[in-house]
Amino acid sequence: MSRIAQMATAGMRQWTQPGQQRRLAYSLWLPEVTRWLLVVVHGFGEHGGRYGPFAQALAGQGIAVAVPDLWGHGLSDGLRGDTDVMDCVASLRELTETVLLDEMGQETYAVFGHSFGGLVAIQWGLQAPGPLSRLVAQSPLLEVAFHIPRWKYALAHFLADAWPTFVISTGLDPHALTHDPEVVRAYQRDRLVHRMMSARTYPALLRARDDAMARAGELRVPTLLLLGSADTIVSVEAAQAWVARVQCEKRCVAFPGCLHELHHESVREDIIRLVTDWVTHDAA
Repeated sequence: MSRIAQMATAGMRQWTQPGQQRRLAYSLWLPEVTRWLLVVVHGFGEHGGRYGPFAQALAGQGIAVAVPDLWGHGLSDGLRGDTDVMDCVASLRELTETVLLDEMGQETYAVFGHSFGGLVAIQWGLQAPGPLSRLVAQSPLLEVAFHIPRWKYALAHFLADAWPTFVISTGLDPHALTHDPEVVRAYQRDRLVHRMMSARTYPALLRARDDAMARAGELRVPTLLLLGSADTIVSVEAAQAWVARVQCEKRCVAFPGCLHELHHESVREDIIRLVTDWVTHDAA
């Protein structure tokens, strides 16, 4: 990157969704001069606060970075772990296109989604894209990389109708996120992190995933796919199969030996460079 890094400021904000009266919290990282706008969509069970260093580095390149807490996560409203992909898409798009674009003085924006947020980002891109100009999907949740017992599938589908807000443990192993032990320890101590998923979230997630796979050829937003070859949380093979079906401008970069959270791996500087170049339309 040849740009001179700018000083960036950060702040927490709240947005009340019109007609819903739900409060969504988001962090906003502002460069001295905003040239681009990027919305970061975090993974399931975490929150936007875990993206501070990543957002600060991008803001240093002139990119205003908004990092919302999804419904049922972080400081936003909602039952913990009760989060619908398409509801997230609609809400985040409304926030971005009715508030953030005007505030940042921009006509277009980009979206970066990680894991569950990667699926949200893909579904966002599959809608009439409008001012959405660039898409980055990091370790997108298009299939899990571990075995889920049949009884857990059956229980989730049964409870989705019988007790939709019943929460089930995701069983996520924090050590599968990154090789960085400090990040793992911080994750384990973080009171805003949870490992719960509501019964109705799971079948809704599967529907959004199946739709994303089936409609991959309809995507019209230039897309960068970032993968860690040693990811044991999401399926690298499923993500590669998905991107092979994408017909618009695309690029796929896989990092050997890396785990799920690439922005917390040893390749974090490469991730920042790739995302910056893609968002600013300078992809090689």
